[in-house]
Amino acid sequence: MKKVFTIPPDLCFVTTLAQGLWQRAGEDPLKLADMTLFLPTRRSCRHLRDAFLRVTGAKAALLPRMRPLGDIDDDEMEFSSAFDLGDVPPAISPLRRQMLLTKLIHGKDSALPLDLAASLAASLALFLDQMQTEEKSFDDLENLVPLECAAHWQETLEFLEIITQNWPIILKEEGCLDPAQHRNLVMKALGEAWQKEPPAHPVIAAGSTGSVPAVGKLLDVIAALPQGEVILPALDVSLDEEAWQEVDETHPQYTMKKWLERASVLPKDVPLWEGFSSQNLAKVRLLREVMRPAGVTERWRDLTSKDLPKEATKDFEKIELDHHREEADVIALRLRGVLEEEGQTAALVTPDRALARRVMESLKRWGIEANDSAGQSLAHEPLGHFLMAILAAASPLASPVDFLALLKHPLMTYGQDRAAVLLMTRRAEMLVWRGVRPAGGLAQAARL
Repeated sequence: MKKVFTIPPDLCFVTTLAQGLWQRAGEDPLKLADMTLFLPTRRSCRHLRDAFLRVTGAKAALLPRMRPLGDIDDDEMEFSSAFDLGDVPPAISPLRRQMLLTKLIHGKDSALPLDLAASLAASLALFLDQMQTEEKSFDDLENLVPLECAAHWQETLEFLEIITQNWPIILKEEGCLDPAQHRNLVMKALGEAWQKEPPAHPVIAAGSTGSVPAVGKLLDVIAALPQGEVILPALDVSLDEEAWQEVDETHPQYTMKKWLERASVLPKDVPLWEGFSSQNLAKVRLLREVMRPAGVTERWRDLTSKDLPKEATKDFEKIELDHHREEADVIALRLRGVLEEEGQTAALVTPDRALARRVMESLKRWGIEANDSAGQSLAHEPLGHFLMAILAAASPLASPVDFLALLKHPLMTYGQDRAAVLLMTRRAEMLVWRGVRPAGGLAQAARL
């Protein structure tokens, strides 16, 4: 029997997980180390470590082994005597892959600027990862587009020969695999090893929904282990059969639905993990109604005050503001207000990256550094901006603006005092780059 559980949506997932594991260990700081946890990402591993600090009262404890499913390295996997990578080559580093793809793209079109070739290489790398993550083949690419689009599609197919024909040869020469393909093979090997020889310690996969096929297959194995468990995040076990069948690929529950169907587990058979129940049933019911599948939304008309009491919308607010800057300032003030209450935390959830950056800048006025889950773009860092300026200036199509942007960058000194660099840049701007644009790019300008 497969052991699958869920944690309610109104509870902090990592805190609840830490509390349950701490209780299961009998608050023994040594017993936690007997467990292995698989979490979606490295970031979730860090959050769980912080949650253990809160739950244990910052006492010394040997924490469980935590492994990220989204980004697996050989030395981060749980190896047993039965698990051997065998002939699985290592994963190529993302930076080397982008450099090699950039070289391929530039070789196919030497007139293409290097910065554009690097950008296309990043897109190709993402396409490779997506195809291999979904375990798809490149064999059927030419059949994806209707005949009326054949002329344009042929040009695209010629470009994609970089990854369909040339890239496999380069990978073989490198003795490596793409990261996504490497991850798939490692997970397959681990699952096969555990099926033959189940581990003698608890193995728990928490927070993953099985959206990646290779991860889903590993979850199947873990759920069937004698000491294995899969803990799904906020599974809606209240949906009836009709509503469950209406859950499609646009619904947040869809990936869990597909995995549960593959694992032959019904939602009603998924219990709450360690008995943790919702703390605010009214708001959980409101959330469930808001996220009801589109095919059964007409049932909203049948709701009564008993189904959705007034407490369901308590503390909800609507604020109308004049512009984006004001919006960011108000959000930052609200976040600051929560942080002034001891033990309280707050989060901003938004798909608008510009808004998130404005809020973070507003918080910096009070010395608050926000932890951005999306990370920081290299292009917004001084070094990344400098590298982009170098690539733009090195292009055969570079303009005087590109040259001056590089020369005026704070990191551009070429072994000289910064004041002397700025003085020479101003002279070059006056004598060379103002007026008629010099042909031949930077090399011709240097001869002038």
